[in-house]
Amino acid sequence: MSFSLSRFFSAMAVFLALFFASPIAMAQDIVEEAGVATSASLPELREIGRLKKVFRHEKLRQGIAPEDQSHFNVSAKLMREDGGPIGLWFGEGEARQKIPVGENGELTWRPSAELFKANPPVFTDVPKGQLSMNLGLEPILPMPEQGGQTIIKTEDMRLALKQANKAMGKAAGLVSFAVPKMKKIIIKPPEGEIPMMHFIDGTAQAMEALEELEGWYVFNSRDRALKKLEYISASAILDSSFWN
Repeated sequence: MSFSLSRFFSAMAVFLALFFASPIAMAQDIVEEAGVATSASLPELREIGRLKKVFRHEKLRQGIAPEDQSHFNVSAKLMREDGGPIGLWFGEGEARQKIPVGENGELTWRPSAELFKANPPVFTDVPKGQLSMNLGLEPILPMPEQGGQTIIKTEDMRLALKQANKAMGKAAGLVSFAVPKMKKIIIKPPEGEIPMMHFIDGTAQAMEALEELEGWYVFNSRDRALKKLEYISASAILDSSFWN
């Protein structure tokens, strides 16, 4: 799940503003700068910038060791105002190659380090003024089955927060002190169900509901009462997200 950063995530909003040095809807300014390019075997295309500019979120991924991004993901989703399909290509002329775009605009394709360094131009068939991009940080949490329940271990939630905060600090550089720390992860169980928290001493209690968002429950890593929390459980965990 990706919430609207400007509404829900002040920490990530600050981070993205610092990292991308542009407003959150950064792809809107990309398309306004676009020129036009054509190819005999392709539809009329517009150049929307070099790879490093269009895939700015990849700069963060490329700069972090794989083991330090095991529990979070930088997500990017393209949106077309008129709801039509989105086509992307990189490279020049007949050598252009198509970039896979998810059914809902997700950019899950990752350029290699060599291709990112080469920084070829990127083109789209989306008309000018129709394309924008939404960016976000998402936790990646292992969810094994235990006793007929889906569980998330506390150590995985804490690691996801640690890695994401470290990444934000790295992206911010000299002004990392200005980026607020994320300290919460929220989860969504099936409708009407309350997830349970299980402690090392064998006790259990219901998770706290998030007031701002119905149906979501919050784990606060700064809550000292949860210091000995071992895992949380539910019949299923449908979604999760960082929360500031």
